[in-house]
Amino acid sequence: MAGREQDSTVLGSHNPAQILETNKHTTESDRILATVSASLEPVKGLFLKTVYEMKSRARETTTFWSPVGGDGYSYGGYAYNWTGKDKRWTWTNTANYSTTLMERINLGFLAGIEQQRTVGSSWDATKTAVSDPFFETFAGSWATAYGIPGGGYGENFYSSYSAGLTPTGTGSIILRQASSL
Repeated sequence: MAGREQDSTVLGSHNPAQILETNKHTTESDRILATVSASLEPVKGLFLKTVYEMKSRARETTTFWSPVGGDGYSYGGYAYNWTGKDKRWTWTNTANYSTTLMERINLGFLAGIEQQRTVGSSWDATKTAVSDPFFETFAGSWATAYGIPGGGYGENFYSSYSAGLTPTGTGSIILRQASSL
């Protein structure tokens, strides 16, 4: 039990065994990625393609500093939790047509649309002055909630359209147009 004894500061040094045994900090992250795609050639030279992608990420950070000593001593114990989740999907559709005219002019046309939506949320809070030192987590009994719990929510969406015409032969001309909403 030497590691759990009162942290005694001698010549500005703390008991490292107590700090390593009773103070904890963890971060966990989970991520899922999925993609589905399909291609089709309904007529010669016309290729249609669709791609749908999903991303999901969840993270959690937890900190506990014991009131016995080390960083948590001046707080009477300290706990912090943060969680965040992000979800995104992207859907892309393209049509690509290629043909040859008069056996010497190649003509290519590409049109596409992409849409994407992202939603993110997070939550965090801090507690100090542990009421019951038996608890070593944020969910334990605490005397004060330090500051205001925080977090956030964000969401965005965009659409992007593009088109291009590429004739090649004796002289080359490339025309392209792209726009976003």
